[in-house]
Amino acid sequence: MKVWSSTNTRPHHPNKCRAVVVWRIAATEPIAGGDVTLRLLRNGLLWLAGLIAVGVGVLYCMALYANRDRVSSFYIVGAELSDPIYLDGLERHPAKATVDREQFGFNVHRLKSGHGLVLAHRVFLGGGTAIDDELYAKLTIWMPAERAPGEQQTLQSSDTALIVYSSGASAWPRNDCSGNVNGRITIVPQGRNLDVTVEGEFQPNKKMALSHDCKARPLSLTFRAVPERFDQLTPWQGGIGAESPYDETYPGARKAPAEK
Repeated sequence: MKVWSSTNTRPHHPNKCRAVVVWRIAATEPIAGGDVTLRLLRNGLLWLAGLIAVGVGVLYCMALYANRDRVSSFYIVGAELSDPIYLDGLERHPAKATVDREQFGFNVHRLKSGHGLVLAHRVFLGGGTAIDDELYAKLTIWMPAERAPGEQQTLQSSDTALIVYSSGASAWPRNDCSGNVNGRITIVPQGRNLDVTVEGEFQPNKKMALSHDCKARPLSLTFRAVPERFDQLTPWQGGIGAESPYDETYPGARKAPAEK
């Protein structure tokens, strides 16, 4: 078999060729082994580099997907806070390592089947390019109602509802800021959904006030809550099954970061 190469095209006649043509007869003039080895090595390295680039791209996209911003707003009839006065008995232990602690302010948003109407709003911000810069915010309203309102309602939280709010850095749960909200709640039915507006004053729990970032401030939130079933809730939303504090500060399972 003849193997040929040219800087241009194959000539019409060998004697009139002005381009450089190399003829090799594979059966009698094999290509030098060194050339073949280098070519194979080069192609192998290029293939490996391409594979690594694809792998890095896939991992990067997976990380972006896992840390994308998420919002969950829902309501449940026949549910209540697991412990409405949880924050009153909270032991902060600010100097204690996260992995050694069992109580965090955001645990107040845990729910259970019971009596009443729960309106909930959960926010997760995936952060930017920095490591462990994700943020969370949680609002839970518990009302002693046996059904979702059929018409617009405006009420004061101190009279007919309990509102709790938490926020902080997802990777550092011991820096959580939790407390109660005193103010006005407006509920407007929209089909099976409920448009909820909360306007009031956030008052952090006294033990939370140990952090300089945890201060009283105005709070205004509006969200559309969709009907949800208690048995479909994740720990991040307030359902059962949390195995670590990070299950409640991240929408998905993750490993705990190294302690600072």
